[in-house]
Amino acid sequence: LENSAKIISVMKPVPFNAGNFDLAIIPAHDRVKSSGNILITKGALNLIDSEYIARSVREFKENIKIKQGLKIGLLIGGNSTDYLLSAKVMENVLGQVKKFLVEFNAELLISTSRRTPKDVEQYLDKALAQYQRCIFKVFANQFNPEFAVGAILGLCDVVITSGESISMVSETASSGAYTIVFLPKKRRKNKKSKHRLFLEDLQKTGIIRMSSPDAIYHSLMDFKNKQYQLKQLDNQSALDQAIRNKILLLNK
Repeated sequence: LENSAKIISVMKPVPFNAGNFDLAIIPAHDRVKSSGNILITKGALNLIDSEYIARSVREFKENIKIKQGLKIGLLIGGNSTDYLLSAKVMENVLGQVKKFLVEFNAELLISTSRRTPKDVEQYLDKALAQYQRCIFKVFANQFNPEFAVGAILGLCDVVITSGESISMVSETASSGAYTIVFLPKKRRKNKKSKHRLFLEDLQKTGIIRMSSPDAIYHSLMDFKNKQYQLKQLDNQSALDQAIRNKILLLNK
């Protein structure tokens, strides 16, 4: 090509063939076969790194005072093609989180997303309005400071996230926080969704812990009792090497 331009695809290049690209970066849950120009990643690429988290924590502390102690993060998504997030599910999850917070004198930081259903936001707003252990809450459809998610990921010892969003789970797991993931209610009974396969792969490789909404408290106790040591999701070194080899041609 003129000017030696290179063509890169991020995610599975439907309806095109990955062979048409100099480099195709495709997550493992898309179940493609590896080849010379395909880099298979775990989860979705994202911008979560130590610099982003440090900046977010710094901005958080400039606006909000925080004490030392155990911190629990809660990141809430919304509905997807395969899953429905209801206020009933969130009541179950939050009730177990509150039990843990009281028993271990911990504090809660929570953020919803723009996809969070209105009834879930309304429930959380009411349930946390006078709850002193919740020291930071963001309802993204009303107010969404840029530092919110990064600060939660950086300040919390363990982060619980709803699992319907591959991007949100990937961001949490990339932060280095101990990541607990629960799935909302399935819309229909069918074969395993792409999301389920993605989560099972991350659990098998020791990056996240999956939990049903009914078992959040037990998953938190496993964290407290150090039952599992989780690894950080890291695609950066493989991505850097692929760019060097396939795009910059530094190793040719």
